[in-house]
Amino acid sequence: MDLTPQQVAALYKERWQIELFFKKIKQNLKIKSFIGTNENAVMNQIWTAAIVTLLIEVLRQKSRHQWTFPRLLHFVRLNLLTHKRLHSWLDYPDIRLVAGKRTVEPPPDAWKQEKLAL
Repeated sequence: MDLTPQQVAALYKERWQIELFFKKIKQNLKIKSFIGTNENAVMNQIWTAAIVTLLIEVLRQKSRHQWTFPRLLHFVRLNLLTHKRLHSWLDYPDIRLVAGKRTVEPPPDAWKQEKLAL
């Protein structure tokens, strides 16, 4: 082994990030088993899960609303086949829980005016 302690620590840090990524995939996408058994089927499912995870994370970071990753993933699943403006919905989601009760959050006045202009 020709690695310095700093290089070993850096490699371990990168490996840990990979472990956290797969943990997030397993917890949030609920992959219990692979659909196929050959290498191609397994790789397709892993790449699909990775793409979904990265897309949801990008949406979460770009949103003004303070989404948690699992909550945003759940809301995207619920609204996948609805017709909404993505950025408006991400910033000002329709339904909020206040003291355990669902309430409708009104969008800001600027968004209403933009919607009327369409």
